[in-house]
Amino acid sequence: MKKGILFTAAVAALAPLAIVAGSAQAATDFTGQLVYTFDSSDNQGYILDEIVSFGDQVAIQLNNGELWVSDGTEAGTKSLESQMVAAKVTDFDLERGPDGQQSLDIDGVLYFFGSYDNSTDEIFKTNGTTVTKVTTGLDAWETMYYIDGMIYAGDNEGFFQVNPTTGVFDEIYPEFDCDDFGFTQVQKVGGKILFIGDGNNCDNDRLFSWDPSTPNVDPVAFTASIGGLGSTGTGDDDYMEDEEDSHTMFNGEMYFTAQGNNAGSDIGYELFKTDGTQAGTVLVKDLNVGGDNSFAPSDEYMLPVVIGDEMFFADNDGDMWKTDGTTAGTVKTIDDSSLQSAGDYIDGRTLVFNGKIITSFYNNTIGDALYSTDGTVAGTTLIVDTNPTTGYSLCASYCTSLVTFDDHVFFIAFDDMSNNVWVTDGTSAGTSQVTLFEGAYPVGNQMDESLVVAGDNLFFGVSDRGSDGGTGEMALYKISTGEELANTGAGLNTNSFGGLVAMALVALAGAAVIARRRSTTA
Repeated sequence: MKKGILFTAAVAALAPLAIVAGSAQAATDFTGQLVYTFDSSDNQGYILDEIVSFGDQVAIQLNNGELWVSDGTEAGTKSLESQMVAAKVTDFDLERGPDGQQSLDIDGVLYFFGSYDNSTDEIFKTNGTTVTKVTTGLDAWETMYYIDGMIYAGDNEGFFQVNPTTGVFDEIYPEFDCDDFGFTQVQKVGGKILFIGDGNNCDNDRLFSWDPSTPNVDPVAFTASIGGLGSTGTGDDDYMEDEEDSHTMFNGEMYFTAQGNNAGSDIGYELFKTDGTQAGTVLVKDLNVGGDNSFAPSDEYMLPVVIGDEMFFADNDGDMWKTDGTTAGTVKTIDDSSLQSAGDYIDGRTLVFNGKIITSFYNNTIGDALYSTDGTVAGTTLIVDTNPTTGYSLCASYCTSLVTFDDHVFFIAFDDMSNNVWVTDGTSAGTSQVTLFEGAYPVGNQMDESLVVAGDNLFFGVSDRGSDGGTGEMALYKISTGEELANTGAGLNTNSFGGLVAMALVALAGAAVIARRRSTTA
């Protein structure tokens, strides 16, 4: 586990839901707009668990078991509890994570897993007004993907192809006698449906291929004898990495990390690619020659991004590589010790913005900070150290929320006061804090979920919950497209009396808005 992650729990800020907008360090300023405040009387009932997009709306899962939707307005933020009761949904999940997803946005309609009348697990859907059961008798709940008009869904009860319009489903892979069976990373490659699932012994993550043009033919499990894939041992070690950040499509092939072997010797977790066939599944390169892992399973992932005709990725040591798909064309571009201080390594998550890779590097001096890079040392620049006061930035923990919106990159990072939303145009001068949450309550102000884009709005939730209590309130905020507001002058690390007064006035105004919103919704 990275140093920044270990530090996270110790530095949760003191913060209720007051907001200060603006930052003095950037030319373009955004501010979070309060959409709705969820009021809880039991300190626990209205904490946001998940927030996902469908069309121009977001769906919100609260930890009291309620489903809410919002179109970005107070009037358009509402509970679907009565509709869920009418559809007999007794449990549900909206999670979308790196190891799979339990909800989908299909043409502006939200599809999600739920329990029907405390009996079978089914797929449901909502347009934001009604809730309808899609399947009958599926009884599976793990992950779902949408490819070529079909949903691929399942768990240890089997792997299914589901028609989202009719609810008709067909079993692709049979039930396992394994409690932990799952499948992830469903991709269409070379006309085949590829997925990662447990092998027959229930504890191997294997790569499977299924041809939808011959639906009655069982999926094929790729074997260790093909292309150096898999361990040479006779044990039941997992050999596929099933996290999303270790898979990507590049030049029509799927690149992934898995255990490899060469001439009877294990070579650790390395980079592979497949065209959807066993013969076309090959080792790209043994980056860390020998038995050592180039990628650490279930810990750090290759974080792949594609720019033009090259794919960039990170290895276990934090080095950056690029590949054109050939062994000779797979080369290291940044060594982890070649940046500002020894021990720098790639961390967090990545995205491509204006032809550059936005990611975080761990630096021995300042911690995890956000950088822009073209894949070379000379082309790597620090965007922002979000916590200069105490000297430790925590971008790795929260920059997993990197998202492009309104020609900017938004992310969540820790500063010297709390966890906040930031915005950048990829340069240091064009980077500022969007929101500043602060206050007197001794609880951690947690960004409960990632930044979510829906239509012309970027949504996020904030709660004042903490291990030591809190009011249980959770507020939904948004940032709108094209928003460019005057700078308030109340910025990060403001020490002047005038700055403190401005900060206090805006915080009081934010608190008043929340109080007013609560009185009108009670």
